[in-house]
Amino acid sequence: MTGLLNILAQIETEATKKADEIILKANNDANEMISAAKKEAQEILESYTQKAEKKIQEILSRTKASNEIEKKRTELFKKQEIIKNVLKTSKSEIKSQGNDDYFAFLESVLNKYAQDKNGTVVLSPKDFENMTESFKSLLSKKGLEAKAGDVTERNGFIIVYGNIEINCTVDAIFDAESEMLSDMLNKFLFDSEGGN
Repeated sequence: MTGLLNILAQIETEATKKADEIILKANNDANEMISAAKKEAQEILESYTQKAEKKIQEILSRTKASNEIEKKRTELFKKQEIIKNVLKTSKSEIKSQGNDDYFAFLESVLNKYAQDKNGTVVLSPKDFENMTESFKSLLSKKGLEAKAGDVTERNGFIIVYGNIEINCTVDAIFDAESEMLSDMLNKFLFDSEGGN
């Protein structure tokens, strides 16, 4: 019987040893699978993280570009507002300055626009009455005669050469300058949006 017990003990030992080997192999296989799964999960996480970071950078870049465009538009609007206010203020100051300064301004306009031929300068009735001697003298030198007519008070004059009229009113001069400034602003807008 002892022989049978020995055989049974030996079978049990071998079975236990085999079971331990199977369990060990199963544990090793399970650990390898877990390790591989963790590695794959880490790779997937890193891939999604990189994609998310790239997407965030794209969004930030677009937002920055959009903010820059909006900033430029705001700056342009402010510049246009400043120019409008400067023109409005300048026009108002010319019209409200003292008689000598007002007619000194009119002299500079007359020197710029008068041609070398006889003609008439039409002023408002009030401006006609208040002409300075210096302005009258310049009219005479230019071969021009002054008369009162349909021009708004303190708004410059109109030079008439036969059928040709040159509008030298303050409003017309500023309108002409406004168009030039508007062209400059359009060029600025085109250059800043197209070139940068």
